[in-house]
Amino acid sequence: MAVFDILAQNGYLAGYHLGIAYRQRGLYAEALRELERALRAGEDTGLVRQAIAEVRLVRGEVEEAAMLYRELVAAGRASPELQNEL
Repeated sequence: MAVFDILAQNGYLAGYHLGIAYRQRGLYAEALRELERALRAGEDTGLVRQAIAEVRLVRGEVEEAAMLYRELVAAGRASPELQNEL
């Protein structure tokens, strides 16, 4: 079993944090890859989807980001930061 899988099973949000680290370095394709992997691993869906929306926004994929933000708000994930992005 890979280290990522072990960490994901134990709730460490490994993919999410790796995705955030890539985003902070400007490695957006890598960030999206890790965040998608985090979703497949069952990490906190709302948290990971919000991070994906943020990456899409900084990449200039405004419509995709807005769609994700609206879905998150509709699902009850309305944090102040999320509301601000809309």
